[in-house]
Amino acid sequence: MIFEVAHHMALLPALALAWRRPRESALWWLAGVFVVAWLADWGKHVGVDPLLTSWVYPISQAGIVLAVLLPRRLALMAFGAVMVLGVLALLWEGERGPDLLLRAGAWGAIVATVWTRADLGLFRTALLVYFGLGLLAWGAYTTVPGWSTWGVYQIVRLAGILLFCVAVKREAR
Repeated sequence: MIFEVAHHMALLPALALAWRRPRESALWWLAGVFVVAWLADWGKHVGVDPLLTSWVYPISQAGIVLAVLLPRRLALMAFGAVMVLGVLALLWEGERGPDLLLRAGAWGAIVATVWTRADLGLFRTALLVYFGLGLLAWGAYTTVPGWSTWGVYQIVRLAGILLFCVAVKREAR
């Protein structure tokens, strides 16, 4: 049951946007980063190799945020750096490694991009919690795997998701 809640909570930002129906496409794209996490979990449910989804979805999330928030040329350069780091992480940690380097690069790129964008208001806070604190919580989970560290990671994810939903309610028109 708890796995299903952790899986489906990633749809809340898209549902909040569907309810408010904002015109800004950037908000839909940013909500898409949460949907990417949902798709990764869904892939695991239907038999896609969990290692594959674990390696693909952080890079996809970074690509979306970078494309939405950075000028095109800078976004392409930053995404290229994330891709190179992903390959290096795969070579260094192996396909069964903790993927901490990959997530540090992908989610770190998101944090670095969002950090400078005070104009995003509460959306900025939501993304910083989800990806910044989420990276720290993921690091704890990969270092000391168990229910407690997995639970902390899920609580951080939920906090970021709920902040995004509150931002939609307050700011999306």
